[in-house]
Amino acid sequence: MKTIVITGGTSGIGAGLAEHYSANGEQVIIVSRSKGTLTNAIYLQADLSLAAENYRVSNLINTQFGTA
Repeated sequence: MKTIVITGGTSGIGAGLAEHYSANGEQVIIVSRSKGTLTNAIYLQADLSLAAENYRVSNLINTQFGTA
């Protein structure tokens, strides 16, 4: 199982990708400003227009899910 990180995964192409990977058994982490409706995804709320939020989210993902 792979871990897929998608930013902006609550609508549009991002949501479609999240649904696709989730349906294929991958662990999906969605980083967005709001929580979406995909039940088996992990949602991290962040405003990625802020540098501090980018660092926070990347550190959180690295700590909790590791790196490849």
